[in-house]
Parts: sequence; structure tokens; C-alpha cells
Amino acid sequence: MTPVPAPNWFFRRAKSLLNHALDLEYNRRFEHWPGSYRGVFGSFAEASASAPRTKKIGFDHVELAHLYDSRIGVAFPSDYPVMFWLLRLLPELRSVFDWGGHIGVSYYTYTKYLEPPGVSRWCVGDVPQIINAGAELARSRGARALSFTSEFAEADGFDLLLANGSLQFVETPFAKSLRALERPPGHLLINKLPVYDGAAFVTLENTIHSYNPYRIDNRAEFVASIVSQGYVLIDEWRTPDISCRIPLHRDRSIDAYSGFYFRRS
Repeated sequence: MTPVPAPNWFFRRAKSLLNHALDLEYNRRFEHWPGSYRGVFGSFAEASASAPRTKKIGFDHVELAHLYDSRIGVAFPSDYPVMFWLLRLLPELRSVFDWGGHIGVSYYTYTKYLEPPGVSRWCVGDVPQIINAGAELARSRGARALSFTSEFAEADGFDLLLANGSLQFVETPFAKSLRALERPPGHLLINKLPVYDGAAFVTLENTIHSYNPYRIDNRAEFVASIVSQGYVLIDEWRTPDISCRIPLHRDRSIDAYSGFYFRRS
């Protein structure tokens, strides 16, 4: 007599088949939904390989140079913790390295509200196509304090490093990049970072013009990696105006991003 499978087996099997069908349908629709996320991957390469062939990969494309133009000069809720700490640190700041700062969005916005007279150097680090457009905009606006580079190594010797919603797009772990600097910045302001209490992974984001591998870090591991470089965590905050929802992976989704201020000890 053939044994009859337990009812729980049928429920698990049905749930697995349903999730598979939903996953296939979501994958089909994903390419039409800019701002959405898809999948859980072990690496940037794996996430990139999974992307539909309908768009380019990454940010180094001229079409993305003006993606955030509407944010220039506009402070969002997630900007205020950064401005709070910038205001407090201004007396000891002469230079800011803005890693992943696109065409200078944070520079134009924060200088509008804070007018930091002592900051004579604000260098934006990003990919070549983006910084080319940023340099052109800076010339047209007469932003003489603003410069651009594609090399993280240029952060060496700066007073403050700002990473405002950028680290998740960079394949090299941030702590590893910091370790390579001879004179690491004395202050780190890291904002709009997707971290949570689970295992680190990579997902895939759909922007208007491209797909981007997108790192989600474990909160405690990220903080520990920076502390190990000689920094002390002074403050942290949540940015509930930014979230990351990954369909069929609710346990990996993030309702609010995070920000951190580290000071070198």
C-alpha cells in the first residue's frame, strides 16, 4: 500500500509552486517598473547576469547624468540628519569628499541651506559619464569649490567623507576602500544606506535607464567594519522616506534606510 503524503507536504508544495509562478510573473513585469527591486543574489556579477536585456547595466551612461536634476536645491526628510551634522562640524571642515555624489546634487542642496564658508574643496567621486556632466554643470554655475574624480583614492586627506545613498551601488566594500587610504577622512557621514539584521546579499534595481546591482548589508557587520578602521560611531538614524521592497522576499525587505556619523578616534 502506497503511503499517503502528510497534508503539510501538499501545502508546502502548493506554496512553492505558487511562489514560483508569482516569481516568473514578477520577473516578466519587472522591466516595466522603474524604482523596483528583484531577487536575492550572492554577488554583483550574479545580479547583473540576471538582468533583462532591455537596458544597460550600471550608472556609467550619459542617459543617467540628469536622473536626479529634480533633487538639486531641494532638501528631503532624509537630508536633514546630514545637514544637522554638517552644521555642527563646519568650524573644523575645510574639505568634503562626496563619494557617489552624482553631478553634485548634495553640494548644490546643502550649500543652499548651510552656506559653509570654510569649505573650500568639495570633490565629487562618481563614474566617468556622470562626472563629465557634473563638471559641465559646475562650470555653467560658477561652482569654483566643486571638483570631480572617478577615483576613491582621491579621498585621501579630506576632512569629511560623505556617502549619500551611494555605497549600495559600489561593488568594493566601503571598509576595504577606506583601508587603502594613507590619510583617511576624520569624519564619515553615511546616509540612505540599506542595512538590516539579516545576512548580506545583492538585489537588482530597475532605474529609468538601466539595471543596477544593489548591495544590502548586515547592520552590525557594516558598523563593525568601519569601527575596525579606527572610527567611533557617534550617531545613527533612520530615513523612513526611503525603503526597499523585494517581492517574495519580505524578510529581506527594508522599511527604512539608515544613516551613520563616524569620527576617527
